Amino acid sequence: MNGVLLDTHTWIWYVNGDTTLKSGAKKRISEAALNGMLFVSAISTSEVAMLEAKGRISLTIPTLQWVESALDCLPIQLSPLTPKITVESCQLLDMHGDPADRLIVATARVENLTLLTRDKNIQKYAKKKHFHVIAV
Repeated sequence: MNGVLLDTHTWIWYVNGDTTLKSGAKKRISEAALNGMLFVSAISTSEVAMLEAKGRISLTIPTLQWVESALDCLPIQLSPLTPKITVESCQLLDMHGDPADRLIVATARVENLTLLTRDKNIQKYAKKKHFHVIAV
């Protein structure tokens, strides 16, 4: 089984028990967690804080507390932003310009992880490039 990288929205939905997350995705996340193969990019912690600050998501506890709890609530590994990942993110041809998305895609590519996302732009990009995506 390949490791699984959660896109930021997938991570939020899973932790919050969002019912729009497909059952197949939930199963894949649970299996990856049980096998120690579940990851989230460090940039996702920044995205959660930005989304909350802009009012695009509402958290019931302070942001840092939510992030720390979300990292501790299941066996999830925080994938750091290494030089290899940051450079790769700048070399993704034909990828839209969102820096966080680029870093998440680069993480999936460099670490050979399957990315779970609902982002149509990332899914479209995955069809052209060599990394695995599962639509959630």
